[in-house]
Amino acid sequence: MKIIILRMLYPNDVTHSIEAHQHYLYEWHNDYIDVYTISSILGKEKRVYDENTKDNYEIIGADEYAEYGFTTPSFVDCTKQYHISIDETVDLTKLNIREVKDDLKARIDKRIMKKKEEKLHTVYNISTSDFKKYNVKVVRR
Repeated sequence: MKIIILRMLYPNDVTHSIEAHQHYLYEWHNDYIDVYTISSILGKEKRVYDENTKDNYEIIGADEYAEYGFTTPSFVDCTKQYHISIDETVDLTKLNIREVKDDLKARIDKRIMKKKEEKLHTVYNISTSDFKKYNVKVVRR
């Protein structure tokens, strides 16, 4: 499993902010990547632990977050996939990428599949040009 740090204007973000953010790299192919956001639980406890929504998230809890390179307990939102088109002008290896263990990957993938089966999964499409605009260092020169 890989964690990738990239910048993106999220189509579903009402703040329209563009910040470097950690993502779970679900799939990586020649012409696209699919990622899910990873966020700190701090300040989002109500949403993450709410009885009605907690099943949407895979938690990287207090007993394991440091093992995976996070500074605080975190979560993956398994209901929102960002499908990013890429082409031969994109070199993803120029981004910060780190590996984590297969057991977390299995947990996240299982929850993503569950959300897809429940039809509680949304895909947001990001164009190659937008991706390159916000992640200039990936552009091959």
